[in-house]
Amino acid sequence: MLLFRKITKSIIEKPTFALLILICLSCQTQNDQSEAADFFLRGNLLVQNKEFEKAVKMYNEALEKKPDFVDALNNKGMAYLKLNNAEEALIAFEKALSIEPNYTPALFNRSEALFLSKDYKQCISDLEEVKKTYKDTFYVYTSLGNAFVKLNQQNLAFENYNKAIALNPKSEESYINRGVLNFEKNNLEAAIKDYKKAIELNPNNANALNNLGLALIKIKDYNNALLVIDKSLTFDAGNPFYINNKAFLMLKLNKNDEAQKLAEKSLRIDDTNPYAYRNLGIAFFNKKDFKNAKLNLEKALALKSDIEETREYLK
Repeated sequence: MLLFRKITKSIIEKPTFALLILICLSCQTQNDQSEAADFFLRGNLLVQNKEFEKAVKMYNEALEKKPDFVDALNNKGMAYLKLNNAEEALIAFEKALSIEPNYTPALFNRSEALFLSKDYKQCISDLEEVKKTYKDTFYVYTSLGNAFVKLNQQNLAFENYNKAIALNPKSEESYINRGVLNFEKNNLEAAIKDYKKAIELNPNNANALNNLGLALIKIKDYNNALLVIDKSLTFDAGNPFYINNKAFLMLKLNKNDEAQKLAEKSLRIDDTNPYAYRNLGIAFFNKKDFKNAKLNLEKALALKSDIEETREYLK
């Protein structure tokens, strides 16, 4: 299974949208403003330490003191994104934008929450607005590419990934995601080139290694595929997709017992992956255990009706 690399920039990592403490004079007391700033900074430190639930509490404390503190609302939303709570993140971003409609950081971050909520059209709408201000910022184009992929608008996705790479030739995520599109269009030479460029930029990028392995399997370069997939597992040994991709490679090498063990291991971690059921089914088929082969292949089709290399084993 190919994996896109989704950019989710955090408050601290996003230099273009670096957040400053801009506390406007209002009817609130100077003491309230000072306490709000203190809670805000404490929340940011907790984010840096990846203590996102505690960070949310600090931002709430800041908002108790200063309800219109848009930076605190924005960072609260980002903390919720880190907790995979897109619903609460959207509430925070929309509150910030209701106070300050042109507050671009919240608009960009809302696009991330919309992406996670699968509202890709509105996500694109937000990003197009962000682009008017940050037209030379690569990750805006990468995010647009990701959303267009979800809408199956591949040409627009390519266009935006190409723009992201032109703006930042060191964007490994953009190379990975463009590589996935090239792979899906069967442009294997271009896909391999993109993955290798991402690995050149970051030799420890497990996602790029995993995807390169699948492309190498496709061109039947099994020895090198094994090397890069094994390397991806050294960086993320418990990743069920990487484990299952190795199972797929073992099938190609006619190592059915090992393929079975790996597919079963993958399913113990994530039992929703149709490719793992497919690989397990093929392993059973090759071992002439047709009952278990049929059971697992049908599970694969139930999860993904158009999954390749499956129906021919059920004839």
